[in-house]
Amino acid sequence: MLLRVSSFQVCWPIFMIFGATLHVQDSAVLDQKGRKEDGPKGLEERDMYIDNILTVHDKSNRQCLMAKMEARLLIQKLGNFIRNGPKTNILYIPVHPTTSGRCADNAGKQSELTIIWATSDGAKYKLKHTFAAEQKESSIKHTLKWIWTMKNVTLVYTSPIQRKGSKIVCYMTGRSPVSAPLQQSFLCKHALNITLTNPSTGNCDVILQYKAHLQIRAYNLENSDVFGNTYLCERSREIGLLTSLKSASTISCGFVLAVCAVCTIVVHSAKRTWFTSRQPYTSLD
Repeated sequence: MLLRVSSFQVCWPIFMIFGATLHVQDSAVLDQKGRKEDGPKGLEERDMYIDNILTVHDKSNRQCLMAKMEARLLIQKLGNFIRNGPKTNILYIPVHPTTSGRCADNAGKQSELTIIWATSDGAKYKLKHTFAAEQKESSIKHTLKWIWTMKNVTLVYTSPIQRKGSKIVCYMTGRSPVSAPLQQSFLCKHALNITLTNPSTGNCDVILQYKAHLQIRAYNLENSDVFGNTYLCERSREIGLLTSLKSASTISCGFVLAVCAVCTIVVHSAKRTWFTSRQPYTSLD
């Protein structure tokens, strides 16, 4: 008994396997973005590059800290303001604010960048970034490397009416997403969120959202006027890896579809050559 195999039976398992593979890759990308991009959107990678550079100078007027950033505050609760309903109060930090800070001439000291601005209603805001360096284990055994980290972000809000309790202080309570090797600048091609709260008073719940292409050089020990070598943030590396995997899956799927098409032609030709049913001769009488 001859086994007749159709081209559909040959290709169908291959279609199922690679369809499942692409579904898994797409789900991974969506899950990664969903977990990282909670909250209001709008400061994504598609936005234009940031041109404004904030700097801190030492006593010799040399740049000791550089930051290229734009950000906004997503205010859920800040003093007497409490979000009512699904709408979040959004406050954009001015592109050219007043800045101050503190330099670190060696890895044992902390550096600071403070941004100060006021709104039209008379409220005042002060956002202070504190950076510190420490030695951590490197990938090479028994060796240490210097890493700088954004240790804390503090928001001080002063209401328009000066009275007792009018000054609200919020600070970073979670793990810092900003760190890089000591001689490198930190770069993130995607928006970053930092939650600012005050558990002791409960009068502050703010999300500080940095625009895509945030870049910081907290320890400019070489006194350079450029950001130098960059260290890509964890989030951008993860999303870049998932995007590459998705592209590789698409190419692989196209290759398999081409192979499947060749198999279809081969099976069809073999079926016509080897499995052709012969018609009986008809009598001429």
